[in-house]
Amino acid sequence: MKLGINMCGRYFIDRNIIDKLLEDMYDARIKPGDVHPGDFGIIASQKGYEVMRWGKPIGSKLVFNARSESVTTKPFFQDDFNKRRCVIFARSFYEWNQEKKQFRFHYPKNGMMLMGGLYDQAGHYVIITKPANNSMIAIHDRMPFLLAPGVMKDYLFDEEKAKALLKQKQPPLVNEAMDGQLSLFEV
Repeated sequence: MKLGINMCGRYFIDRNIIDKLLEDMYDARIKPGDVHPGDFGIIASQKGYEVMRWGKPIGSKLVFNARSESVTTKPFFQDDFNKRRCVIFARSFYEWNQEKKQFRFHYPKNGMMLMGGLYDQAGHYVIITKPANNSMIAIHDRMPFLLAPGVMKDYLFDEEKAKALLKQKQPPLVNEAMDGQLSLFEV
């Protein structure tokens, strides 16, 4: 096939356009800023990017976390972990200590966090948690299951690799008290 001389043979799309498209596409359900249990969020699954609600209802309760130690064996989560793993995107997450003081945790250079999770057939997702590492232990005994950027496909598409990733150490995080004090703890 011969291409015409005046034909558009290539085009360029930048990050701003992609962000605008996502904003237009999800403006009714997705908003930048804090995401709370019950809110909609964007996840990556084996099907691509999807909009789902954070939290899996059980009667009048909303379960929004699943423990890494039992996610592969607990009947409530087992089928979802085996068939419907997902990745949740965040810049940071919050935790409160026993005195109810709020802390924000993020990577040292504020990079994007990839949190491992799972979802159900009804469009609800949960974040998998692990025992806290040295970055978290002084504040809380659990933390989100964080994935390195290069293993997202392994987690989503390979059940055995996903199970192995559940056992890996978590990276060091910056701990920022909501009063502005920063700390970095190494694992």
